[in-house]
Amino acid sequence: MADEAPVARFREPDALAWRDPVLVVCPRCGACAIARETARGAARLTCPACALVRRWRGREAFPGDGEPDGPEGMDPRFGVPLWLRGECCGGRLLWAHNVAHLDYLESYVGATLRERPAPPSRLAWYLPRWMTAAKNRDEVVRTIARLRASLPEQPPGRGRTPGEGRRG
Repeated sequence: MADEAPVARFREPDALAWRDPVLVVCPRCGACAIARETARGAARLTCPACALVRRWRGREAFPGDGEPDGPEGMDPRFGVPLWLRGECCGGRLLWAHNVAHLDYLESYVGATLRERPAPPSRLAWYLPRWMTAAKNRDEVVRTIARLRASLPEQPPGRGRTPGEGRRG
């Protein structure tokens, strides 16, 4: 029994840190920008590289597309691609909103022992089978590592965003 690999256990966290802020591709310069909820029904996209600021108030960029959060790998508020997205497992799209979401996916997919998710209140309930299948574990974890490597040294959203704390 000494040869057995240690069991990596996953337990569902209670927090929803993976929802906000969202790292996106800046529509102006292509750098890593941040889309953050500012109030109920409002959000702001800011880019630390080019100082772009866009505001959003309550109307999704993809109305009626059938997806509750817009097309896969896109921010539904601003209609821009997520920063953390990449091809995986034969052309499927693996994406994450932010570092906390990436950490969650890595922890869940990398675990060999998982709690059964309580429907439908937990993120794990919605993960596609291709992502959670043991046969895809290594490729999914490699893709997550590739996405993590694409992060800037100081990802936007850690600390204040551009424009916060300025007086006008």
